[in-house]
Amino acid sequence: MTKKALVLFVSVTVFIFVGLFYFSYFSSDNQTSEEKIEKFERSIPIETEASVPVSDGRKVNEEPFFSRHENKGEEVINEPEFFLPILDESDPMVRQASSSMTSRAGLAGLLSADQLLRKFVAITVNAASGKVAREAISHLIPDQPFRAREIGKDEFEIDYRSYDRFNNMVDLIYSIDSRRAAEFYFLVRPLLIEAFKELGYPEDVYDKVVFKAIEKISETPDFAERIILTRPVVMYQYKDPGLEKLPPLQKQVMRTGPRNSQLLKEKAAEFGRELKSVLDQ
Repeated sequence: MTKKALVLFVSVTVFIFVGLFYFSYFSSDNQTSEEKIEKFERSIPIETEASVPVSDGRKVNEEPFFSRHENKGEEVINEPEFFLPILDESDPMVRQASSSMTSRAGLAGLLSADQLLRKFVAITVNAASGKVAREAISHLIPDQPFRAREIGKDEFEIDYRSYDRFNNMVDLIYSIDSRRAAEFYFLVRPLLIEAFKELGYPEDVYDKVVFKAIEKISETPDFAERIILTRPVVMYQYKDPGLEKLPPLQKQVMRTGPRNSQLLKEKAAEFGRELKSVLDQ
């Protein structure tokens, strides 16, 4: 496999995987009422319009992935065609290439689980309906506790130290090249679609699921100047009924804090634009 192919593979896999799990993993016994573990549901409303052709084999792209023309096109030198591993054996490739994806450190710790692509697909399916696939990212729950300070009778405010836990991760997500991620998304679609079909879904709607997940993140409300919590029993809830009614995924985005939630929304929207551009070509 070429170095460029490795870089691209990890760009798309880790970009979406990291982004979606991170929106979902801020969870502990002190979280709000809707934060029980949500497994993927098969009732996600997915429109089925024109399908995108998908190779049914392991060989991807009929044309060579790279080509070099010399002497005004008189000679074409092609690198070997790129072959995907089988889904069950795809984890080592992701881990091997992770160091080439971004100059920022920290990816190795995010890729310690197994079945990364299957977990990514489960996360995406849940995110498309505004839910959180916490089983898929349970190993990534932070050690630092969620903190909130009491500011009045039965009123609390999130401590900024809770927001700060997300800074390094969000910066890592933001550093990933969205264009390269989108370009390689098309190349690795067969493996992702295979995992998607294992959940009982038709292959021709997977791109739509990804775009729905991106849309859910991008449409998270802007961060209010102050967010007040209540604690009726054990779990915190938003005092504002409008915030409390948000889908669990958008609540998680907001709990990363004003700086981080804005960066996450910007990055999700940017990746969505790049992915649409690549798929429309």
